[in-house]
Amino acid sequence: AEALHRRALAGHEAHLGANHPHTLNSMSNLAAILWKQGKLEEAEEVQRKALARREAQLGASHPNTLISVNVLAGILKSQGKLEEAEGLHRRALEGRESQLGPQHPDTLTAVNNLAMLLQKQGKLEEAEELCRRALTGQEDQLGPEHPDTLTSVRNLAILLEDKGSVTEAGKLYLRELRGLEELHGPDSEEVRASRRNLERFQQEHGPEICRQIGIFQPVTLHMVGVSVPLGAEAAIHTARQWCQRSAGKSDMVFLSLDFENAFNSIDRLGMLREIRLRFPGLAPWAEWTYWWPVAGLRLNPHKCILTTCAGCEHSVDLAAFPSGFQLNTSGQFSILGAPIGPASFCESFTSAKRIGTAKPLLHQIAELPDPQTGLLLLRDCASWCKFSFSTRVTPPASITQASANFDNEIRHCLESVCTGPLSPDAWLQASLSTSSGGLGLRHSARHGPAAYAISLFHTQLLCNALGPQYQSNHSDAFQSATQDVLPADRLPTPLPPTLRQQQLSQALDKATVEHLARPAPGREAFRAHLKLLQQPGAGAWLRAPPSEALGLHVASSLFIVMVQMRLRLPVGDQDMPCPLCDGVLDRQGLHPEIEKAGLLPPRPDDGGGPEDGARQAGGGRRPADVWVGSWGLHGAAAFDLAVTSGLRQGSVGASATAGERAAADYEAKKCAFLNTHAQCQAEGLQFLPLVAEAIGGGWGPTGVATWNSLGAAIAARTGEPSSLETSRLYQALGITLHRENARAVLRRRATIPDTRALPD
Repeated sequence: AEALHRRALAGHEAHLGANHPHTLNSMSNLAAILWKQGKLEEAEEVQRKALARREAQLGASHPNTLISVNVLAGILKSQGKLEEAEGLHRRALEGRESQLGPQHPDTLTAVNNLAMLLQKQGKLEEAEELCRRALTGQEDQLGPEHPDTLTSVRNLAILLEDKGSVTEAGKLYLRELRGLEELHGPDSEEVRASRRNLERFQQEHGPEICRQIGIFQPVTLHMVGVSVPLGAEAAIHTARQWCQRSAGKSDMVFLSLDFENAFNSIDRLGMLREIRLRFPGLAPWAEWTYWWPVAGLRLNPHKCILTTCAGCEHSVDLAAFPSGFQLNTSGQFSILGAPIGPASFCESFTSAKRIGTAKPLLHQIAELPDPQTGLLLLRDCASWCKFSFSTRVTPPASITQASANFDNEIRHCLESVCTGPLSPDAWLQASLSTSSGGLGLRHSARHGPAAYAISLFHTQLLCNALGPQYQSNHSDAFQSATQDVLPADRLPTPLPPTLRQQQLSQALDKATVEHLARPAPGREAFRAHLKLLQQPGAGAWLRAPPSEALGLHVASSLFIVMVQMRLRLPVGDQDMPCPLCDGVLDRQGLHPEIEKAGLLPPRPDDGGGPEDGARQAGGGRRPADVWVGSWGLHGAAAFDLAVTSGLRQGSVGASATAGERAAADYEAKKCAFLNTHAQCQAEGLQFLPLVAEAIGGGWGPTGVATWNSLGAAIAARTGEPSSLETSRLYQALGITLHRENARAVLRRRATIPDTRALPD
C-alpha cells in the first residue's frame, strides 16, 4: 500500500503540480499509511507539508485542511507530543463547529478525539464532559446502536473506569456488548473482543459489582454436543483453562449440571442430518424415534456438582443454588470424560477410565484362538482408538505414566496374540503404520502430544466463543510434540489451517523409521528388511478381513510366523541346516534362494520340458505365464509372474538404500533375458513382468501399474472406489505370498511352533 501511495503522489506532482488538491490528498493519504506502519517521523513531515499547502490553497477552516489538522494531531499523539496534539485537536474541533455545527457527526468525532487525548494527559474531568457530549450527540444524530455511538459508549466506559466510577462503567461495557451482538452477531470478532473486556472487568472488580449492574456469565449459550465437530474437546479445553485462571479465588465456582433427559437438549435436526449423511441405513429408525419436538429439561440435582476454585476456603453462597447440589472442594473433577485438576488426578482418572475399561477387552482378544482376527481387533478396536480421546483433551505431561501403562497393556496383548516376547526394536517397529513397515499399533506415549496439539489448534475459535479470555497455547504444544521429527518435517509458521493429526503421525513415523534404520555394524540386513516392508502393497495383507469365503483367512500357525517374520522375530531357537537344500535356515526363517534349474515342476502340456521360458518348440517360444487378448490401449499382453528377494546374497546393500531396487532390477532382468521384451514387442505383444519381492511383499513398477489398472477396471463394474478394489487385490496377493512363505518356513524347520497340524 505504501508503494502505491508513493507512486500516486509522484504521478500527481508530475502531472498536476505540487499544490493541486489531488496531490495534497495523496500526501495526506501517504502520511496516514506511514502512521499506521509506525514510521512516525516521516509521517509527521509529510503531513505538515500537506497541512501547510492546504492552508495556503484552501484556507485554515476548509474541511480538507481540518482533516490534515486531525491526522497530524493523531501522529503527534502517537509520538508523545501531547501538548501540540491537544492544540491541533482543539483547532479541528473549533473549525468543525464553525463550518458544520456542534451536532454534526464529524464535529462529534472531533469531540471524541479531543476527549481521548485529554484522558491520556490525565485531564479526566474535561475529558468526561466531552465524552458525554459526544455520546449524547451521536445518540440523537445516529441512533443508540450505531457503530460510532457504541465506540463512544466504550470510550466513556474506559474513562469512567479510570476515574473509579466502576458501576456506571460496567453498565456501559454491557451496553456496548449487547449493541455489538445485535450489529454483528454473537460470534463476530468485535463481540469476542467486547466479551474479553467484560470478563476482564469481572475479574478485576468482583462479582458484587457485576451483580449490581446485571453482568452474569455465560452471556451466550453454545451447543457443543451432538453434530458439533470438536465441540466436546473445545468445552474441555475451555473449562480447564478457566479453572486454572480462577484457582484460589474464593468467590468462583465451576458448576456441572446434569439433566435426567439431557438428550432432549441437542440439536435434533443437526443430529438427524448427520445420521442421514454418515449412516443412511440408520436414518429411518433415527427419524422415527426422534422426530417429535424437544421436551423441557428436568434437572437432576443430586448429580449436579459445585467445584470450588479455592477449596475449603471458598465464600460461595450455597443457598443461591437449588437444594441437593453436591459440593466438591477438592478442586478436581471430570467433564465429558476428561479429568480437570492436578496431574496426579489426571493420571489416576485416566488409568481407571481408559486402562481399567480396556483391560477386559484386551484379555479377551489375547484368548482368541485365531491370531489373525485378534491382531485385526487389537489394532482397529482396542489400541490407539481407545486412548486417543484422552490424549486430545489432557495435557501430555499430566498423563505420562498412564500413556506408558496403556502402551504396555497393548504390548502384552500383542505378545499373547501372535508375536511372543518382543525386543525393543520390534515393539517400536510394531508402532509404525502398516505402510511404513509396522503393524499399525500406534504408541500413545509417542503420538499423544501431537494429538493434544492438533486438538488445541482446531478448537481455538470455538474455545474463544465459549470463553472470551481463552488463550490457546497450541504453539508450545506443537513445539513439544514435534521435537523428535526430522528437520525436513518441521512445521511451517504460521501453521496451515488444513494441518491434520495424520500429517504429524506420518512425520513421527518417519523419525522412527530413521531411528530404526540407523547405520550400525550388523544392522544392514535389518535396514534392508525395513525398506522392503515399505514398498507398494507390502503391508496390505495386515488389513485383510479373515474371511475363508474370500480366501483371506490364514491358519493360526502360519499367521504367527507371518507376523514374526515381518518384525524379524525368531521363529526358531537357532539357525539350522535347511533340510531341502544345502543352505542355512536362520532363526528369523529367512531363506532367500538363488534361482536354480529344476525348481519349477514340468508342464504336462509342454512335453514335460523345463519351464524356463527358453525352450524352443516348433520354432516358437513361450515367453511368459499368462496371455491376455486385450489389455488397456495397447492390445494383447503377456504377463510374466516372478518372485525375487531383496535379502538375497549381493542384494542386501542395495535394498538397505533403496527398497524398490530388488523388484525393479528383476523386472529389468526379465525384460532383457533372451531379449524377451523386444521380441514380444515385435510380435505385437506387451511384455509385462509382474515381480513380487518375497520378504516385504511389495511389487515392482509394472506390477504396481498393473494392479492399479485392474483395480480401476473392477471398480468400474462394481461401483466401488478404485482405491478400495486395488487395496483388496493387494490384500489377496499379500495373503497368498506371505502364507506360502510361512508354510515353507514351517516345512523346513524340524520343530513346528504350533502343535496343531500344519495346514495344507
